[in-house]
Amino acid sequence: MDKNDLELMTNLARNVAIYRTKANLSAKKLSRMVGKPPDFIDKLERQELKQIPALYVIIAISFVLKVGIDDLTKDNYIESLLQEA
Repeated sequence: MDKNDLELMTNLARNVAIYRTKANLSAKKLSRMVGKPPDFIDKLERQELKQIPALYVIIAISFVLKVGIDDLTKDNYIESLLQEA
């Protein structure tokens, strides 16, 4: 992965974990809800995937978690919380 892909993957991993926890969903349940193998979200959050998930998967995750794609891919979750307040 190049630098931009690595940054996107890092942001995605961190933000999926945050929003998934906020939604009170297990990684296994979220994986099933987006039609992926049971360990998919676990691997995503630990950055063990070899490539960035397909856009349709990211869209599915954002739909289930009820957040925008930007919320999953931007780099500063805390800043976004402050902007919402």
